[in-house]
Parts: sequence; structure tokens; C-alpha cells
Amino acid sequence: MIATRLAFVLFLLAIQGCREERVPGAELQVLGERTAVSKAKKPMDVVPYDDALVWHEYEVKRVWFGDCKAEKIRVAHWSVAGAKEVPVDEELGGELALSLRPFEANSALQEVAQSDDLAFDEEVPRFIDLGQTLRVDKTPKSLRLDYSGLFSEQMTLYWKLRSQLRLVAMGNSLVTKGIETRQFFSPENERTPVALNLAPAGANNTLQCLIVREYVLPLPKVEWVVWGVSPRAFNAEREDTMKLEVFLASPGWNYDQENENKLWPAPATAPVTVEDLASLKVTRFDAWGWEGRDQIALPSTSDAETRRAFITKEFKEPDFSWEEDRWREFVETVRALNAKGVKVLLLTTPMHPVVKETAAADPDWTSHEGMAQLVKRLEGLDQELSRSWYRDYNLAGHHAFTPDEFYDADHMNRAGAVRLTQQIAAWMATCEGK
Repeated sequence: MIATRLAFVLFLLAIQGCREERVPGAELQVLGERTAVSKAKKPMDVVPYDDALVWHEYEVKRVWFGDCKAEKIRVAHWSVAGAKEVPVDEELGGELALSLRPFEANSALQEVAQSDDLAFDEEVPRFIDLGQTLRVDKTPKSLRLDYSGLFSEQMTLYWKLRSQLRLVAMGNSLVTKGIETRQFFSPENERTPVALNLAPAGANNTLQCLIVREYVLPLPKVEWVVWGVSPRAFNAEREDTMKLEVFLASPGWNYDQENENKLWPAPATAPVTVEDLASLKVTRFDAWGWEGRDQIALPSTSDAETRRAFITKEFKEPDFSWEEDRWREFVETVRALNAKGVKVLLLTTPMHPVVKETAAADPDWTSHEGMAQLVKRLEGLDQELSRSWYRDYNLAGHHAFTPDEFYDADHMNRAGAVRLTQQIAAWMATCEGK
């Protein structure tokens, strides 16, 4: 992973003079001319704190990516990170390729010591220099839990709960929305969460396996992994690497790599309760990492034909071929869990029942033949591995879940997720003594 980070740093350095591709995690990428600077703080200026930011103002010369109507912007650069001075260019008139994220997007940044000598102007948009953030030697503590996007909230829960977790749910957004981890291990789990949904929405197979290897396998009390497996993860026609790239570029991941020896093994801690988690200010997930949604993101109509036509359009023409290397990585990760004594429940989540009539088996180009191939392979793992079991809850659309239990064409809503998880928990109970 060090080699991956170094390669990415070299890439970032290379684009400072010109823009070639989007920096992972950036929401805006511009060429800016520095027009004003604040005096940067030194490490001794912020003691006992470890980090500090300095504000510069730029005239926007060119927008390469994102939406920016402003002629000038203000950008926060790190001047101190991890109690070490970070060199900051202060030459007026200098042009710089800036990879930016809105400053307000991370509430932790508001608490960092800041140097701001610029005249007050609330109309000027403010950003954090993401490119510089990824190049600093020590990840600023204020970005400790920034893994880019909503996954940061799940990881915030993870670090608080890791010493007591007995079950982790893994997969992509089909699991993020579709498995209510609160229902496992009742009643213990109701007050003291021991089950966590750690499925990163949009995660490809490589990212899911990485999370399992780096964050699930080391857990001291983990007994179960509930893994929702999607055929799109093994589709050679899909190169869905963006979420992986963003994660590998995130300050949280880099911090974990820098401090691996300090973070592990997980310390013994007093039980963490639901009330204890309230101070974390996690807003998009419950205390068990579940992002259940009440509504239905399909046409609000009583006309079944209109809704059927909409879903059929969502399920585009299939374009699927099996990627053996991805499957091999997945199987090796399941084997690693089993080798540690962790039991694994593998499952395919339900798609909207209209899938029976669509050209593809899911909205991401999987053919019905590709879905059937995945089911057959997972059934093979069930027979081969004594600590892993598989169940198909999709059944090619011939399941008992109703249209009202789906958020959209492939994700369950809150009602559907609750019922699906009840079935998984009952299934888990039958595997308990095996």
C-alpha cells in the first residue's frame, strides 16, 4: 500500500503545473492565480494542538472540473500537520492547479487553528486544498476520520465499536440500504451495538475485500460476516474503480497506514452504548451503520404498467462477461475469514420483481446468465467451505418481496430491509451450531 500511496503522490505532484485527470475526492479542479495570502502559523504557534490552516485567495483562471461561477475563491492550505511544519508557497501571482473540496463539507475542519488575514467577504466560496492534504507527511488529526463521502460516518462508528463487534455486514449499496444490522444478537445489540453495517456504497469487489482484510479480520471478537454479493462485482465489462481510488486517496486511509502499529491490536474497552455514540454526530446512518430509506424512488403512480416501463428502462441491455481474477480475490478473502474462525453468510439480495421481465438481471448490465453463474458459484462455495453458507434471496425475481418493499429497481427500502434481515437472522440461527 505504501507503493500505491507514493505513486499517487507522484501523480499529484505532476499535475501541479497542468491538469490531466481528476484527483480522486476532489469536487472542483481549477487553475488559480494567487492574489492574497495570510501569515502561516508555525507548530509552536498552535501548541498544544497539532494542526493549522492558512487561507489564500485566488483568481479563477480556468475550471477543469466541477461547477464554479465565482471569479475568486479562498483556499485553506495546511501550514502545520501532525505538529510538523508544512511548506506553503506564498508567491503572489503564482498559478497553481488546485484540487478542492468545499470547506464546509467536513465539520472537523472548523475546529482547526486558522490564519486568516484576508478582508471579510462572505460571498467568496471557501475550499480545502485536497491535493496538498494528500501530500502532507502526517495526516492532520482533524481529518482522521475522513474516508471521503458517506463511508466516513460508517468508519466513525467502526473505530468506536471495533473492540466489541461480533458481526459485520459487507457488500455494496445493496447491503448498505438492505441489511438492518440492529436485528442481530437481540437483546444485547439493542443497547450495546455489536453488529455493524460496514458496506461502502458503490464499492467494487477490490474495495470490499480490502475493507475485510484491513478492518474486519483484525477485530478481536468478530464471529460473523454477512456478505451481500452482487454479480456486477465480477463483470469484466465494468471498470468501477472510482470509489476505490477515492478511498485510497483519503486522509483516513493514509492515517491508518501511517499508524498501523499504534492502532492494532484493538484495545480492550468498556462497552460502548447507543447513547455513547450520539456524540459522534453521525447523521446519515443509525448506530448500527444502516442507511435505511423509508421512501420509494420510483414513479409515484398507482399504474403498475407505468412503473414497469420505468424499471424496464433502468435495466439496460446486458453487457456481461465473467472476471476470474476478481472472483479469485473474493474467494481468497472468504477463506481468510473462515481460517480465522469467522463464519460467513453469503447472499444475493432481492431485485424488484419486475426483473423477471427485463433484458438484464440488474441495472448495471448483468445478464440473467451472469446472475445464474454467480448463484451457481456461490452454491459451490457453500458446499466447499464448512464455515460459509449461501442463500439466494433474489431467485431471478421470483421472490416473495412486494414492489412496495423496494426503494428503487435494485435497492430495498426500510420495510423491505427489515423483513430481509429478519430472514437472514433466522437463517443465521440455523447455522449457529455448525
